[in-house]
Amino acid sequence: MEKIFFQKGDLNFIKNNYPDSFEDLRPIINSDMMSVNIPSDKDYEKLVEMPLIDALTDDKSLDGIELNNMGLKVEAIIDYVNLNN
Repeated sequence: MEKIFFQKGDLNFIKNNYPDSFEDLRPIINSDMMSVNIPSDKDYEKLVEMPLIDALTDDKSLDGIELNNMGLKVEAIIDYVNLNN
């Protein structure tokens, strides 16, 4: 099992703004709300990356084809997870 870390508040941001993506992540979120457990590296894309990509492409994240402030926050979350785990 591998633990993937988020910055403080990132999962709450997803929960409050992208409830569908949060529900996809919920089964693997730890009680600290700062990390998730995945069975193995090969599960990362399906269990972590895809729900975050769904949030990034949500209408709330886009102004036309450009990312708005919410979309930029999701992009920063993705970047942090990819660079720090």
